[in-house]
Amino acid sequence: MTLDIRQSTQFTIKQLALVTKVRSVDITGLYEEINLFDSVVMPCMSGNIVIRDAVGLTANLLLDGSEYIIVKITKDDLGNGTHFNYDRTFRIYKQTNRKNINQNSEMYVLHFVSSELIFSEQQKINQHFKGNYHTLAKLVLNDYLKVPFQASKIGIIEPTSGIHSTIVPNLSPFNTMNWIIKRAVDMNGLPNYLFYQNKIGYNFVSLSTLLSAASIMDINFRPKNLPNINENEDSMKDEFTGARDYKILSQFNVLDSIRDGVYAGKFIGFDPLMRKKQTHKVNFNDIWDKSKHANKYRSVSTAYNRSGIDPGEMYDGKVSMFPFSSTRINNAYTVKNDIATATIIDNTHNYILQRKSIFSNLMQNRIQITLPGNFALSSGFNVSLDMKSRFNDNGEPNDDSVFGKYLIIASRHVIKYDRHETILEVATDSSSKVFATSTSTELNNAANA
Repeated sequence: MTLDIRQSTQFTIKQLALVTKVRSVDITGLYEEINLFDSVVMPCMSGNIVIRDAVGLTANLLLDGSEYIIVKITKDDLGNGTHFNYDRTFRIYKQTNRKNINQNSEMYVLHFVSSELIFSEQQKINQHFKGNYHTLAKLVLNDYLKVPFQASKIGIIEPTSGIHSTIVPNLSPFNTMNWIIKRAVDMNGLPNYLFYQNKIGYNFVSLSTLLSAASIMDINFRPKNLPNINENEDSMKDEFTGARDYKILSQFNVLDSIRDGVYAGKFIGFDPLMRKKQTHKVNFNDIWDKSKHANKYRSVSTAYNRSGIDPGEMYDGKVSMFPFSSTRINNAYTVKNDIATATIIDNTHNYILQRKSIFSNLMQNRIQITLPGNFALSSGFNVSLDMKSRFNDNGEPNDDSVFGKYLIIASRHVIKYDRHETILEVATDSSSKVFATSTSTELNNAANA
């Protein structure tokens, strides 16, 4: 069944209620603006609502942060499109910007967040754990945060590699999840896990899995408000997926890439038990070949330096020193007398250096896009940007500097009384077109100038 949408920014509020210790209050007629946020770098969803209060909610109900807000919004009049609806209950945790409008009304902002964050801050985890990190992630969600394993609560829990014996060092549940993702590695040995909440629930998933998924929407950047002789479903779809505005947040930063080890880096590990030291050199290709990517080609500079060396061979750009224990498995005495020490190890050489470089490379190419409101767009999903070239002198139809598949790293839904807009921040780790190696005489001469 198709959506019964007449305008791309239309919406219908089915329920907008403030649940207090006294009673539930319908605030549909009181709000000025609703903002709904999610991001792959934040553990849970949040938002705020601007209230123009002429009935004295704060004074009569004595708001104190124990309230909940129910948000149910649909994009079509019939409520047919499940993916296009928004149905969440949040906990109010703060009231700000309260100011007088006139003698009969005031305005303020109520900030809300998923109730699991409030619960997380009220407890600490301090226990020994042995097993896979994804099993620990499930334990934290289910046993500590009491999140049921059902639809709209738990999304993706991706298996991790390796058995670990660890002590969670007195952290809140959400901080524990952040502690886990910094150490977990996928089946290819890459430390690229994320923990976040989006429209499908809480997710513990690797970046490779996210980037390899298909795009849920092709976003076009064609001019708007032009006469259209074919006013049909296709033209409505074109309007619904058309960017109203965009801003390039970043495209490359060579200095940050060097400092974060995107091109190359060196891990120096020392084992105080075995009294050994080892050096692991890692370059861009070592990580690229193990990863799955949004697009086909790498999107990093290949300009040789003035010594004629590729950046991928300059390992002193990023040096990390940290304790490690991977040598113990090859020690005959340890294997014979303490098998746990030999086999249950923390592979710091797999994540201390590499995780920083992976996510630094992802954040190099970021774009902010404003679209007609669409609740199907949420963090962790991919979109394709259909950007055409403004300068078609070379015969290329696409702007290859931004064309391709991107991961939604953050979304914001802005709902005012007359319209709904979605603002996305998207990023990609790769390019739709190959980057040529810089070997020209002019560049070499400039490098040695």
